[in-house]
Amino acid sequence: MAVAAGAMAMPAVADKASNQRVEVVLTQTATDFRRMPEPQTDSASVRRLVELYGPDSVVETPLQRVQFDLGSIDQDTSVLRRQSHAEMREANCLAEAIYYEARSETRAGQISVAQVIQNRVYSKHFPDSICGVVYQGSERRTGCQFSFTCDGSMDRAPKGKAWKRSKDMADFVLMQSPRSLVGRSTHYHTTAINPHWSDSLEMTRQVGSHVFYRFPFRERPTATVALRVAPPS
Repeated sequence: MAVAAGAMAMPAVADKASNQRVEVVLTQTATDFRRMPEPQTDSASVRRLVELYGPDSVVETPLQRVQFDLGSIDQDTSVLRRQSHAEMREANCLAEAIYYEARSETRAGQISVAQVIQNRVYSKHFPDSICGVVYQGSERRTGCQFSFTCDGSMDRAPKGKAWKRSKDMADFVLMQSPRSLVGRSTHYHTTAINPHWSDSLEMTRQVGSHVFYRFPFRERPTATVALRVAPPS
């Protein structure tokens, strides 16, 4: 009697194990699908999900089951798209700064300008995004931190090889994180001028036609810096 009962239970155990394996594969493929930049209806992950639920299914059609299982990723893909858009916008802001501030500079000079912007992002004394740093104060006629954002330079849209090079350089700096050329520098100006604020900062080095500076010590009161921060020139 005991043997018979055990024999009858074996198909149920096998079915349960099979279902568990199916769910594991389903979870993994759905996870892979979430990581795609854009949903692709003919992707390998979707095809794999369809294969998991063949025409013998009596509960739902394969398409209905796939739609049900993937329905929960709509919010995730929306988040990914927003993140991707934000990253593209940050890269574009950095490319614009490189183009308008240093398009005639060498590769090292362009990287140095980009690294100043990154240093400001990391500093508590400046906005915490690239676009925030680049366009800080641009809504005012005076007080913009990067002159090209308020002096009319942007009336001429970036174009040509210089613009492509600026975009490539921005991508390089963001993705490769090259060795710092200007240390903790947060300011710079061209060699053609000598702004009054340069005396209150510590010069770090000159790269091309730009002279770079950093705060004379690591920590300064946020309120004081907010009032006296000097724009690169």
